[in-house]
Amino acid sequence: MDDILREIEDLRAKIRYHSRLYYENDAPEISDYEYDMMFRRLQELEAAHPEYASPSSPTVRVGGAALDKFEKVEHTTRLGSLQDVFSYDELRDFIGIPRARRIRERFPFPGEKRLRVAELAGAQREIGQSGMEEARAR
Repeated sequence: MDDILREIEDLRAKIRYHSRLYYENDAPEISDYEYDMMFRRLQELEAAHPEYASPSSPTVRVGGAALDKFEKVEHTTRLGSLQDVFSYDELRDFIGIPRARRIRERFPFPGEKRLRVAELAGAQREIGQSGMEEARAR
């Protein structure tokens, strides 16, 4: 087995393991950032080596089961998905420079190296629904 395939299979196994701990057991062992970096690396490898594509890869799996203990919440405005945003440069690329500056001033980066949905929901209220719709249209 070549080194690329070995790394891909190793990443798939690790991502499945950590997904189960996070989503089903509510007992993560690694940070979201570490998980996301593994996931990004797997995406890069699969894109560069389509001969190793697999329909069971975590990169093509959709969703997971939410724990029953979480309260369901209805949002007054639709929340847009940013995938994973790890820097204000990525945020700026997604929504544009002026809006990213306003968000940065209003919501300083948290200790985790990832913007959270709750923070983005607040940012969405701050910049307005039309700004998020404009960003999604890009």
